[in-house]
Amino acid sequence: EIEGVEGVFNNITPLKQAQKKLESSREAFRLLYQQSPIMLHNINTAGAITEVNDQWLQTMGYERGEVIGQKSIDFLTPESRKYAIEMFPVLYERQVLNNIEYQFVTKSGEIIDTLLTAHMFRDTDGELLGTRAAIIDVTESKRVQEEKDNLVKQLHHSQKMEAIETLSGGIAHDFNNMLG
Repeated sequence: EIEGVEGVFNNITPLKQAQKKLESSREAFRLLYQQSPIMLHNINTAGAITEVNDQWLQTMGYERGEVIGQKSIDFLTPESRKYAIEMFPVLYERQVLNNIEYQFVTKSGEIIDTLLTAHMFRDTDGELLGTRAAIIDVTESKRVQEEKDNLVKQLHHSQKMEAIETLSGGIAHDFNNMLG
């Protein structure tokens, strides 16, 4: 014969809802990272790439498996590699670098001009995990600026030549008047 039933029931619906929201948030962040229109990469404390986004892969011409675990500076030109090594202590001191110019070398050997902004990131206990960087390809805008600078130089040269022509024409006219 059963005299009674005792039990404790916990409503786990709020917990499941919170887990669902967390998973949704993680997925949104993953998509934001992967589909960002600028190049993004994470580097661990040993200098190896731990994550890159789709734009990084598309711009550089690599597959994900070809770059994960590789040293990040191996994708730079020799001059930029040297500069990056010089900038590491500055990054560790300041915890952030903004708009640093580097030249990357794509898989096909093309050199691209970039602006890199990086910051240190840590785990919840404050232990350093590495750096995260956003990289903007400025190759085209740099090329356009160089063309503009060349056109300005040509314009100044033309203006100088015109001034010399006007001056020499005036001198020739005065000389002819004196001879006449």
